[in-house]
Amino acid sequence: MPKKHKLIKADFKCPECGGGCLYNVDWDLFVCNRPLVGVNGEVKGSCGKFYKNKAKFRQ
Repeated sequence: MPKKHKLIKADFKCPECGGGCLYNVDWDLFVCNRPLVGVNGEVKGSCGKFYKNKAKFRQ
């Protein structure tokens, strides 16, 4: 079973899409939480970009 990470609301906004980010305590990273919405209005996940020290982390 996958481990649930502890996420905290943060004031940091994703520089690429402007969505709100959550702070992942376990990884010491910010993760973008903007929902990705499909054509029929269903949510298909989140932006999911990672940031460390306000710079993009990974791809």
